[in-house]
Parts: sequence; C-alpha cells; structure tokens
Amino acid sequence: MISKHAEAHTSDPRTAIWQHMVGHLADCLYEVRLTPNDTLELLHADDFLLRLVGYTRTDLVDWYGGWYALIHPDDRATVQASYTQLREQPHSTCDFRIVTRNGSIVWLRSWAYALPPSAPAIADSPLQIIGALRDVTCEHLPEPDPALLQRMHAVAWQINDGILLLDAQGTIKHAVLDDTSLHDLEQLQLHTYHMTEIIYPEDYNLALSHLAALLAEPTQRVRLVLRVVSPQQAYRWIEVTAVNCIGDALLNGIVVSYRDISGQKRQEELVWKLAYTDDLTGLANRRQIYQMGNFQLAEYAASGRYLALLYLDLDRFKIVNDTMGHDAGDDLLIQVAERLHQCVAEPSLLARVGGDEFAVLIPDADVTYALEIARTLISRINQPFQLRGQLIYLDCSVGITISDPDTRQFSTLLTQADIAMYHAKSASGGVRVFEQATTPPHQNRLLLEAEFRTALTQNALTLYYQPITDIATNQIIALEALIRWEHPTLGILPPGAFLPLAEEIGLLGILDRWVLKHAMQQLAAWHAQGLRVVVSINLTADSLRDPELVFDIEDLLSEYDLSPEYVILEITEHAALHDILISQQVLGTLRQIGVQIALDDFGTGYASLTYLRQLPVSILKLDGSFAAGVGENPADEAVMQALISLGRGLHLTVIVEGIEYPHQREWLRSTDSQLLQGFLLGRPASVEMITAHLHVQQNGNLGPPDPERRDDG
Repeated sequence: MISKHAEAHTSDPRTAIWQHMVGHLADCLYEVRLTPNDTLELLHADDFLLRLVGYTRTDLVDWYGGWYALIHPDDRATVQASYTQLREQPHSTCDFRIVTRNGSIVWLRSWAYALPPSAPAIADSPLQIIGALRDVTCEHLPEPDPALLQRMHAVAWQINDGILLLDAQGTIKHAVLDDTSLHDLEQLQLHTYHMTEIIYPEDYNLALSHLAALLAEPTQRVRLVLRVVSPQQAYRWIEVTAVNCIGDALLNGIVVSYRDISGQKRQEELVWKLAYTDDLTGLANRRQIYQMGNFQLAEYAASGRYLALLYLDLDRFKIVNDTMGHDAGDDLLIQVAERLHQCVAEPSLLARVGGDEFAVLIPDADVTYALEIARTLISRINQPFQLRGQLIYLDCSVGITISDPDTRQFSTLLTQADIAMYHAKSASGGVRVFEQATTPPHQNRLLLEAEFRTALTQNALTLYYQPITDIATNQIIALEALIRWEHPTLGILPPGAFLPLAEEIGLLGILDRWVLKHAMQQLAAWHAQGLRVVVSINLTADSLRDPELVFDIEDLLSEYDLSPEYVILEITEHAALHDILISQQVLGTLRQIGVQIALDDFGTGYASLTYLRQLPVSILKLDGSFAAGVGENPADEAVMQALISLGRGLHLTVIVEGIEYPHQREWLRSTDSQLLQGFLLGRPASVEMITAHLHVQQNGNLGPPDPERRDDG
C-alpha cells in the first residue's frame, strides 16, 4: 500500500519498487526496518497479511518482535540472512514459513528490496526494507509417492473414472483424467487449478460446503452431483465421491473420484420432458400439475398456507375444430397456450389438462388475487386470433377454488374447480368461485360421514377384484382387491367417493384392516377350491405407521393357513415416502416374512430412483397414465419403454396398469412387459363372477370376467 506521502512524491524510490513488486502479482506488501543489531521491526502490513496470520495491525506493528515471532523457528536464520544481504545488494528472495494465530503453517515467498537512504548513510544506521509476499504453500506440499500415482492411474483406467488429489484449500495437486478429459484440459494444464476454476458457477457454494464438511473430520467421505464448465458446452454433469485423506502419510490430501454422467442426465431430462410436458403446447401436462399439486398440499398443510387452482375451458373451440379441421384446432391451441403463458409467472404452474382445458396452480394466493388472474386470462382469450387467414374469436369459462387446511388430495381441488367452471359455463361464461353449497346434496359431509360409519359396522362394504394377467398367456396371475360401498340410495360407490372422507375422519387404518381380513379370507377360500391365485391388497400410510401391522398380517396368514408369497401388499409412492425410515423398516420386515411388496402408481408421485432402490419392493406398478398413448404416440412409447427397462434393470416384476385398448396390449407385447391390468383384460368384478372365471380358466377356456360398470377402480 503506497502512502499519501509517496503518492505526492513520485520520485520517491518506493514508487518504482512498489510497481516492480506488483509485477510479481504478490498477495501482499509490507515494510520492515532492520536495526543495526539485525532486529526486525514491522512498520507496515496490508490487509491480506493480517487476514492470513489472524492478527490485527496493532498486534504486528506495535508488538515488539511481532513479525519475527511469526516466522517458523527453523526458518528464522534463513530470513535473517536474506534481509542482512540487503546491506550489500539491492534485493533478495527467499521462501519461509510462518505460524498463524490458529497454529497452521503457511509458506511465503518474499521479494525484499532495500530503500536507498535519503541522506548519506551513517554507519550502523537502520535499513529500511519494503517487500512483497506470495502464498506458495501449495508448492511446498509433499509430492505423492510415484508408485501411489501409478496405482491411481491404473485404478482410474480400470473403472473409467477420473481421480483428483486436492490440498486442504481445494487446489488440484494431481489429476488422473478419465477418457472424457475433465474440463477439456490436458493433465499438466489441470494441475494447480483450484477446484472452483472448473466448477460451474451455480454449483460453487455446493462444492465449497462439501469441502468444509470434508475438512471438519478426518477420513470423512461425501458424495454429490455437480456441474463442471466445458468449452464445448455450457457444462457437464459429474458424480463425485471425495474422501479426506489429509492425515494419510502417502496421500496427504483429499482424494476425489468422478464420473461423467452428462449422458445419463440428458436422458433423465428427456424422459422427464416426455412424461411431464404436453407434446402440442410445451406446457406442463396433467401428470405434472397433479404431482406438483399433491406435493404443495402436503407441504402447505403444516404451515397454514393456501393454494389456488384455476380451471379454464375454451368456449366455441369445438366449432373451430369441426369446421376447420384438427390441424387448425391444434394451431389455435398453441396460440392460446402462448397467450396464457404470458399471463402466468413463476412460481405458478400452467398446464394443459385436456383437449381445450387448462389449469393454473397458484401458491399463496387468496380469492382476490385468483380472481384478478382469472380476469386477465379471460381478457387475453377474448382478443381475436389469426388462424389460416381468418379472425377467430373465443371466450372461456374459469372455475376457481382455494385449498383449506383439510384439503389433502389435488384431485379434490381439481373436482371443485371443475364444478365451479361448469357453473360459470352455464351462466354463459365468465368466472365462478367454488362454494360448498354448489356440491350435490348427497355430498353433504356430515350425512356422508354418518352413513359411512354405519357401513363399517353393518357390513355394507364389499370387495371387488380386478384381474392382473400374464401378457403372454392372457391368464389371470393375480387379483387386486378393491373396496366398494354398497350405498342404500346411491348404489355401489367406488373408493374415490369415500376414501378421502375416511382419511379426514381417521378411519383409513380401520378400513385397511377390514380389507386385509376379508381379502385373505377370500384367498383361502379360492385356494381351498384349488384356485391357486395371488391377491394384491392396498395399504395406506396410516397402516405403515401402525406398530401392530406386521403382527396382524402374521396372525391373518396363520389364521387362514396362507403361504405369504400368495399375498402382495401395494403401497403408493406418497404412502412410502411419508416416512421413508418407517417404510423401510416395516416393508423390510414384511419381505422377510415372505410377503411381496408392490410400489403402486409409480411415476405419479415424487419418488426418486434413490428411494426406489432403498425400498424393499419386488413389484413395480406403472400408472395407467403412462399407457394412455402407447401404440399411437412415440413420445409415450419412449417413456413407457424407459420405465419398463428401469424396472427390469432393478430385477423387479413390472405390472402395466390402464390397458383399455388392443393396440396398447399389442405394442406392449414388443417390449419386456410381463403383467398387464386394465379394463381390456377385465374390470373389477364381484367374488362370484371372478370365481366362475377362475374355474373356466382352470378348464382351459379363457376370457375376461363380465365387467361391472366402468368406474375409477
């Protein structure tokens, strides 16, 4: 640092010397005085040096011998000799160690210059010295054993991974590059880079936090995925494992192994895009908004926050589609999507959920804000569209609903918004907010709750069974037990009509036990008739949290003399991830008993592949939404093929749900599919109908059982 006095007198010899030292790109500048008896007195130190050593300027300048005391005892003679040489020559250079306030050792390189005296020198007068310092610790670290480096190269070659050796500051001491050449640099160029120079800027903090965690404990190991910069593309993804080996005499550093997973990441992104975006408009699709809605409802329930959902239906779109053709209709939908997208900002989510239907999920929104957004959307849709040389005028109807603390399922919100939208449409368009009073009379909650409690005690519940068939033989391999409510006035109700109510009033666990008992009882009856079929039973998150579940299942298996391999327990992603540790423990115990575990509706929740590997499942059930376009839509086929390959790669039995049409089954025959379920193979049917069909199948005359009316399953 140049003083004001020096700035005013550019002829001061300090100026030229400072400039010369700056040319060395020094880390810091200092000034000392060498007394006649060769004692060093520190006159000036800049901020870098103070931060490096951990002392204040007062500590170093005013403390007698402060500078000399910092020098490592073994290097004091070297430093003293270097400064003493300045009595005979204009400058000197040396490397030496200092001991910082926290006891760590830092190597410094000093360039020292003697200032010419301002007056004729007097014998034994003090010598003014200015100098520059650079931290060269990395240059003095011990080099790894050559034999060890050879072994590192050999290991990297065999496993096709790269290996880096870092010092405690994150500087790369040695690199064994994989064949992708990390950072696209040769090995010698990579040497002495700091790790942040090759890491993508948005991942700096992630890398530095893991480095701090590594240094906090000897032998600590961390794993992470991050991006590195690449001249050929914006970044590349690597999977990293790092181990703290600073205490190891041979390694003396942090060992990092990495693998380029850019191709895998690109494939994951492609699969995600195919699964969660609308092909035509590029917006989120129904699957994505369902997943986001359920996730946010679970997250917001505990904090008292709310979600708004807008459901928008285009009026008069069918006229355009019918008169101008489907291609023109598609072009119009693309224009509509673009306009809507301009009105919806993050973190809100806009999705196309049907042919001419769109939905907007808005976090932390009240009715006033939701109405404002709805009116903006309507205003944009009312403006004319240019289509094939014609002006097209559209209108739309919007339904709005706001979640409440009791809302648990996104499907509830969607139903409410849909009801409100139809009320708006019946009023010739505009916007309508959902109110409980707009629901049908039979949906009155208090009445329905009372009726449901009565149904539980008076055996008004029954089980229907839906076949799961072998794709090669078309034979029934298993049957999924599906609960029904035989309502006295409304008829047979599917589970979607009463399970949300059972969850609200805390009866899901009791309902699960009812299904377990009656399904196993029926399974035993079939086995007694020589019908060796498997039964699949659904479990909720409430049951997984029940400490008596495993004992109850063991008791039922014993009571009905059933082999556990004939029982499949199905859990959804949401239920499994409600408490992953409990799920692992309970399901692991059930697997040890011999019961099969199926992960149901896979792909509609938010289970990562990591969790899939951690859960002791043996069967993967792919949600029917993935099968909707197979045999017709290449994008849907690519997603389905990837999911089937994933399941088979993990050695899981794969069941594809939602098979309704022959072309779906025919396409799946060309894949590695095993088992199918859906209305084409058999709708849920009563015990009597299923039993009759099983006897027919046993006698060699195949065909699906007579179906019940189509419902939600």
